[in-house]
Amino acid sequence: MDNTNARSKSIGFNHVSVTKVKKTTGYVAPGIWPDCTDASTVQNTTAAQRSDIVYVPRNADFIGAFASSAWHSLATNSAAGWSIASRVELTPRSDNGLYNNAPVATVMSPINIPQYQPTAIHTPVGDDDGDTLRGRWSSGTTECGDVCPPGSLPSGTLIFPNCTIIITGTNVDDCLSFYSSIEEFISPSSATPLSSIPVQFLIHVVAPPSCSILPQVYELSQQSCIPITAGQTFTSCLIAINDCDASVSIIDISTLSFAEMDKSNIIKQDSMTYYKILS
Repeated sequence: MDNTNARSKSIGFNHVSVTKVKKTTGYVAPGIWPDCTDASTVQNTTAAQRSDIVYVPRNADFIGAFASSAWHSLATNSAAGWSIASRVELTPRSDNGLYNNAPVATVMSPINIPQYQPTAIHTPVGDDDGDTLRGRWSSGTTECGDVCPPGSLPSGTLIFPNCTIIITGTNVDDCLSFYSSIEEFISPSSATPLSSIPVQFLIHVVAPPSCSILPQVYELSQQSCIPITAGQTFTSCLIAINDCDASVSIIDISTLSFAEMDKSNIIKQDSMTYYKILS
């Protein structure tokens, strides 16, 4: 599969560039050529992930950024470049002397929102250290390229510290770029972040559906964490329940998964129940 950004624009090959905040030596920028994990022909998107081990010295403090172009034409900029950046600080924590674990945020893209309806979009984010997390608008060329918020979003869009935004789309088929930075703090009273990670996704404005009742989607076991034995094949289902009448159908269940996870095509069990098999 091709590695693509939303709306099937090619990402291509590039490298993560580095901006020194204090000092870092011996850093070799990894390439950007991820493994495909998910694809949707309905939304015309492909998702990919990549993990690299990079060796840097103790007490290094730097920003790694991936900057390029090939966005889908945006409502606010028809030829925008992107930049997505994370700050890495390898100074041991003052509270326990250990290295910090940065937070992790996962979000689908694009996210469809109905025209003229205020919509809340929450970014799921977690932190292994249990630190205080706050969301803010990304700013500056390094963090958001040519499409920095709030100017890249409709007037009146709000962002809250809990990583939630409230947005109202006005024009059907507008494609909007959202950038935020999630920062972690050692305590609720701290004003100095331990690290920051980027959140970047597209928002697509669509005509309001004929039925406003959202489908229910759940995983068969309904567990947030499922233990399995090494070498064991795990099989489950993503189930979507259509609470509208039979004139409305579910055409896709989008997924954002890790490598080696196989997904079936969507299967219709009856007029209300649809599912995908995961293994």
